Amino acid sequence: MTVIGIDFGTASAMVSYFDGHAGRIIPNEWGAELTPTVVNAAPQSEVTVGAVAKARGSLDPAATAAGFKPFLGTKKRYVLQGETYTPTELTALVLKNLRVSAQRYLGESVSEAVLSVPAYFDNRQQAALIEAAKLAGLTVVRLIGEATAAALADQTAVTNVQRILVMDMGADHFSVSLVQHAAGTLQIMQQAVANHLGGNDFTHALVTDFAAEARLTGIDQPLYHQLFDQLEELKKTANTDMNTLSVGDTEYSYSVDAAHLKSVFAPLLGAMRVPLDQVLHSAGLQLSDIDQVVLAGSGAQLPAVRQQVAKLCRCLPLLGATPGDQVALGLAALAGQPQLCQTLREMVLAPISAHSFGTQATQETANGEVTDFFVPLVDRGDSLPSQAVCSFTIDSGEEISSVPVFLGEHQHTHENVYLGALAVPQASAAWQVTVQFAFNSDLNLTVALRNDTTEQIATTVFVLDQDDLNDLERARMRSRLAAFKVPSKEEAENQLILTQLERLSQETTGSVRERFRAERMNFLQLLAKQNMEAINRARDEFADFIRDMQSEYIL
Repeated sequence: MTVIGIDFGTASAMVSYFDGHAGRIIPNEWGAELTPTVVNAAPQSEVTVGAVAKARGSLDPAATAAGFKPFLGTKKRYVLQGETYTPTELTALVLKNLRVSAQRYLGESVSEAVLSVPAYFDNRQQAALIEAAKLAGLTVVRLIGEATAAALADQTAVTNVQRILVMDMGADHFSVSLVQHAAGTLQIMQQAVANHLGGNDFTHALVTDFAAEARLTGIDQPLYHQLFDQLEELKKTANTDMNTLSVGDTEYSYSVDAAHLKSVFAPLLGAMRVPLDQVLHSAGLQLSDIDQVVLAGSGAQLPAVRQQVAKLCRCLPLLGATPGDQVALGLAALAGQPQLCQTLREMVLAPISAHSFGTQATQETANGEVTDFFVPLVDRGDSLPSQAVCSFTIDSGEEISSVPVFLGEHQHTHENVYLGALAVPQASAAWQVTVQFAFNSDLNLTVALRNDTTEQIATTVFVLDQDDLNDLERARMRSRLAAFKVPSKEEAENQLILTQLERLSQETTGSVRERFRAERMNFLQLLAKQNMEAINRARDEFADFIRDMQSEYIL
């Protein structure tokens, strides 16, 4: 029985296996290496995962969950179509989809896997990931750090070098890890994580640039999703021609060349130096002391990122045909070689925070006042123990009796996990407060609040316990996982075609919109008649139809 490797990322996942000679990537039903880690719930309680769920997310963001990986092991909950889901269950749905797809590709049953975890994952998150795998019908043979897996992608390189610098850009963060190889042990000597410096952040930068150029303000969530998806495609294709973007019922032209992209991405590219310098400084090393640089992560597929890594490290990094494959190929090496999987020792010598912790403040933006702005004091990836202090001024018109504490990475507190609050000591009409956060490796967060006028202090300790689900929640998860059927390739293609046509009919106007609506109605009628020959012919024609439209629209 084949053991598979699963690189479960924040934005997408990849599956691999060892064919007896080398690691191989298992494509999904679309023939793609990456499967979006997205879950959507339709009004009829139909749950979809992956590409179809991501496409539906543009139509109904409120019924779609994405980015739930960092919240594993926490009390974060997602409500989709009136049903409550935990991060563990959402992860299990994606893992089940990956397992079934792998079985269909390999032609055999799959029940065991080696999974990767990021540098910042703590014991709670790892336990939740193992539970999610179990719900999905998988036994976790081993969890391995992403940096270690990336280093193992080229075992020859690992054998011949001692110090490896792994630079991994995911969807929402950029991590730098110093991996030392000695006597069959891979030690994570130092690591640093830069939050909000991932592939998605480069796309967000393009959205901001386009919105400023088009003079768009007050963009709501559905429109933002629509823009994000279009500019994500533009970023991948690096299309420097004049592009047509649809925003609601309006079309805009947007042109980017290499110089313009460099300008838009400059702040993000410059920030990549910070975690590199942190790791080298903490280890007391120079770049000349590094034997090998490995570039990994889906975000590293952007040419500008590769160029920046080469510039920072003064060398060409080791990377496969696709940087996003590195971790998955390393997992395949472990999955297919039991002796290596059992004997390889991994040591992490520098513990870091698994989450950002902060409070809430009001911030003025171009679209008005944001009252639930998240202010992190301890950042995800900070070395432990970590301590930070920040002062806030309370305006005379504000009635505040407590200061809330949140866990998470989102800029809006309502998207994060509320931990509790500290009562304000003797609040007055206009005053200043100093807040101190201290987080240690025992997962205890101590928050101290000082009224600078009265000098009174209040202190609370938040203990981050494992999110223990009750029996009812576990039974509901098992029931929904059992009911979730992974569609066949043909069924998934039908779902995606209908979703794409619905989205395109909403994003376009006039005769183009009517054409999309007519195409969708015709396809629905074919499905109702269950004429497989006609359905297959329509699917092929749809692909041609989409290609014909790409000269005018980014679909």
